[in-house]
Amino acid sequence: MKIRKLILPMMAFICAIGMAFANVNFNENPSNDYIVVNGDTIEIDEMDCGIGSETCQVQLERNGPLYPVFDDANLSTPKNGDGTVIKLY
Repeated sequence: MKIRKLILPMMAFICAIGMAFANVNFNENPSNDYIVVNGDTIEIDEMDCGIGSETCQVQLERNGPLYPVFDDANLSTPKNGDGTVIKLY
């Protein structure tokens, strides 16, 4: 009887610890990048700009202008990459 009084609370404690680590925080919104087109901030899918220190740029249409890519909607963090222009057309 004493063993049951000891083992059951220990098992509950171990399960509680296990469940604390099993909680996964899913991000409902995947990472997005942002560009400014005609004064409007537009949300685009996450761009793979490579590794480097040059500003990542995208082009929306053939022979169209290049738009710098930002990591945040506040447009305060330019996204850096290897300098390759990503074409979205």
